Amino acid sequence: MTIHRNEYGQLRAMPPTALQSGVVAAVIFTHTFTAAKGDFTAASDILEIGMLPAGCRPISATLIGDGFGAITADVGFMTGQPGAATNDDGSARTSADELFDGVSVNDAENAATKATLLAISPSAAHRSIGVKLSGNVVADGSQTVTVLVQYSY
Repeated sequence: MTIHRNEYGQLRAMPPTALQSGVVAAVIFTHTFTAAKGDFTAASDILEIGMLPAGCRPISATLIGDGFGAITADVGFMTGQPGAATNDDGSARTSADELFDGVSVNDAENAATKATLLAISPSAAHRSIGVKLSGNVVADGSQTVTVLVQYSY
């Protein structure tokens, strides 16, 4: 299992933060699988596509896939610190499916249900958002995955 990262997963970019309680912020996490970047993924890999800032609760999430064929995605929070190679105890990081579970990314747009999002509690720590795909991806620049998240402090 390999963890692939975009600029958010590498901690080169950070999602917007608010200075006041109750403020809504939004961020668009996008990743294009390109051969130039050396990006490719096997079904066992995780894409660390972004993060939900500490103290936030998601209120809207949309998953948009382009060019993946009959592949589905699980999108959820990763274990460990954002940007880390492993968990604090040295074990492999994993990614869950709190936001999306088995959703098509073949030229599709999907919204998370409000009930799903309201079940997610705020955390005192930043949480990486991971994407797991159900099949192998050949990096040719035609596949893009986007996760749009709105969250409240």
